[in-house]
Amino acid sequence: MSEGFNQISPSEFFYRNRDLAGFSNPTRSLYTAVREFVENGLDACDQRGILPDIHLSIKADDPEAPDPKSYKLSVKDNGPGVESGHVPLAFGTVLYGSKFGLKQARGMFGLGATMAILYGQITTNRPVTVKSSTDGATRDEYEMLLDIQKNRPVIQKHKTSKASGTGLSVAIHLEGDYSKARSKIRDYVYQTSLITPYATMTFDDPRGEQLRYPRIIKGMPEPPTIIRPHPHGVDVETIRRMMVEGESPIPQFTGDLAEKVRKELGVKAGCGLEKLLAQESKKKIPHQEYKDSSRPGLAAGHGP
Repeated sequence: MSEGFNQISPSEFFYRNRDLAGFSNPTRSLYTAVREFVENGLDACDQRGILPDIHLSIKADDPEAPDPKSYKLSVKDNGPGVESGHVPLAFGTVLYGSKFGLKQARGMFGLGATMAILYGQITTNRPVTVKSSTDGATRDEYEMLLDIQKNRPVIQKHKTSKASGTGLSVAIHLEGDYSKARSKIRDYVYQTSLITPYATMTFDDPRGEQLRYPRIIKGMPEPPTIIRPHPHGVDVETIRRMMVEGESPIPQFTGDLAEKVRKELGVKAGCGLEKLLAQESKKKIPHQEYKDSSRPGLAAGHGP
């Protein structure tokens, strides 16, 4: 009996398992989408030392319809914006973003905002609208969908216009249950304003009420820097990458920890890192092209 082998894209995987990212039902999905977009805006401002102004808006597409129903969620910030060339990939590709470095950030996995866009698309079949300005003079506006099977953006519209400042605005339509998520969203906005007293938070809710929490201080915490790995937390792969890439200082190991690292790396005592680095730079990893799992020449039912 032959067995077929298939490969799916990251967006296809999270489409099938969207509950893993917090999009399991309309109530939780609306709350999660709010958090992801707001925290993306705060992170962007923190990275550049900009006092954040975050404007959150939730409006029902049909106010008379019962929950769960379609809502328009939009979040606008005054951060540095996203360069035009990166907008389609940043908001139309799962696992593409700026959260994969070693700097501390609110977002860790780089898929929350894109997952919110994906969830909105599969529940309302409407595109995301992204407006971004990096120079404060011109603004790029995109309307696009996400090709789930190929994990790539499908741009429907792109235009430029004048801008009155830098920043990013994202608007999606998604199925939500605001009547059940209301208290959680309002508490989240309030509590976020408490832990970021240097930010101004504004929330326009579907019932016409506005919650506004102005900043109470003008001092900001220092922008996050690259985190140095702790010797007790590194493994062989971390050491190998640090030696090859050379972008992070290699931690010093002494005592029992040094002996443990030597055993894992398979080296003898007295072999300095400089020598290891020279050896590693000369290594060439064999490379073989694999074009397709169903390529000719494989017998049915047998793997490579």
